[in-house]
Amino acid sequence: MNFNELYKHLKVITQTTDDLSQDSIVNSLKQLDGSLNNTSLPSKLKHYLSKRSYIKALNYIEENSLGDE
Repeated sequence: MNFNELYKHLKVITQTTDDLSQDSIVNSLKQLDGSLNNTSLPSKLKHYLSKRSYIKALNYIEENSLGDE
């Protein structure tokens, strides 16, 4: 999974709207959990994802412009 996909799934999990389906949330959680097997992730980002600190992970991607890769 690339950083754009990670970013998309993190946005699904962290947004505060009611128009999300339960399936889309569950799918995003599964994708984020699966991303932990990606050995090319920066260690800090992997740490945030493993601890389910999704806002911190989202901020990390934004601050490091990783969503452009």
